Amino acid sequence: MRRITVGSLLLSLAACSPNEITPPAVADAAPTDRGALTDASTALDVSTLDAPIAPLDAPLTIDVPVAPTDVPVAPTDAGPTAPTDAGPTAPTDVPVVPTDAPVAPTDAGPVDRPPASLVDALVGTWATRVRGTTVQSAPIIGMVRTSSSAFGLAVITRTPSGELAITERACRVTFDRSTLGQTSLEDRAVQSVAPATAALRFVRVGAAWRWQRPARTLAVGWRPTTSAEEMLPGAASDPRVYDADGDGNPGVSVRIQSGIVNGFVYVVQAQRGALDGDWDASGAPRAVNNPAGSTQRTVGASVRLLETDLPSAVDTSAAANAVTLARLPTGADCAGLIAALPTLFR
Repeated sequence: MRRITVGSLLLSLAACSPNEITPPAVADAAPTDRGALTDASTALDVSTLDAPIAPLDAPLTIDVPVAPTDVPVAPTDAGPTAPTDAGPTAPTDVPVVPTDAPVAPTDAGPVDRPPASLVDALVGTWATRVRGTTVQSAPIIGMVRTSSSAFGLAVITRTPSGELAITERACRVTFDRSTLGQTSLEDRAVQSVAPATAALRFVRVGAAWRWQRPARTLAVGWRPTTSAEEMLPGAASDPRVYDADGDGNPGVSVRIQSGIVNGFVYVVQAQRGALDGDWDASGAPRAVNNPAGSTQRTVGASVRLLETDLPSAVDTSAAANAVTLARLPTGADCAGLIAALPTLFR
């Protein structure tokens, strides 16, 4: 009997032309030990291969004795097996949480809103004092800083959607004395500006929350064609200019009293502002106004000396634009605010 290995058998079969043999018919056989067949060193008795090859129309059969089942199986592991355990197995004696135990809520609250206590502290009617400073360049005198306090009402309410909205109305403006003298503005001129409503939004800055009223521009003494962002009128003849305070003069009348000149200057303004606020240690709201972009033009005057349109700009520093809020009773109006001013902001 001649003995060859499985490897030699496969090479012998591969060397045959496809026209020389046909695939052997697979006979039903008892299960064999595949492990024994995969060992290239296991010898098989293939003496029947010396017999002539059967004709092409006859099935080719090869009697291959089945390897004994007790033949040791060659190891199939080519190396250490990667561990299948990604971590320590949890102990099986861990107590099971009862299914009726309360589950801690996963929702800690809206991520875009501060605690409810801070939001509630904003709702209500407020008297507001907004500080501001204008810098002008006057002939001979040079740079002149004029600071003012704008007093108004701010009513903060909840909308049907649960958000907060603020409605602001101007009531009175007072001016600190400057090197130009004393400036004053009639209440009717201030109150001629229509109330404006906007949504409040909340932002997180580090670990702290802030409330904000986005920037907006109000037209004072003129009616914009498209928006208050358009260029200011430069003369009383501009059809957009109107008598806002009802005194018979264009725009808004501002009184100037000084040792040099006394009279009125008629102006139009684009008042721009944005509120950025937080809460003090007691929980009361406070803010800073950003007046960047505010402009003013002179469209006339009661005396020639005041007709010159002096270049001006606003001081945008936080220190010059503090906003103070004082709570008022619901339904308060400008008359009630003005009456309470001596005790509201001291």
